[in-house]
Amino acid sequence: MTDKYAEIRAALDGGPTPGPWSAYISGNTMQVDSTPQASGGRPCVVFWPGFDGNDLSVRANAKNTRYIAAANPEAIRALLAERDALREAVLNVKEWDVGQAVLRTPMDFVLPQGIRKAMQAALTQQEQS
Repeated sequence: MTDKYAEIRAALDGGPTPGPWSAYISGNTMQVDSTPQASGGRPCVVFWPGFDGNDLSVRANAKNTRYIAAANPEAIRALLAERDALREAVLNVKEWDVGQAVLRTPMDFVLPQGIRKAMQAALTQQEQS
């Protein structure tokens, strides 16, 4: 299975400036800062002197700056780790007791019955071979 988060993981492996990051906004000037300790004494991660190259409002650019600051490497690593752990937990569930029905796989919970039956048959065939 292809990891659809491979590009994000590769960017994190590239060693971006560690977080936490914060947004600095003054008029049209926007920048994302890191702590001097995390960045080796250079707190500025990204600097935009006025966002001259886009047609967004100052307010929209300020929102984007805050978003970029919140999506710092530590936050993204934590989200990916939580996602990976939850995915692994769901894949390892053998049975889910939901009242009257026992669901044998997570697929039982979300897939239409025809697709579910076809997948269960394929899984059964794979287990037997």
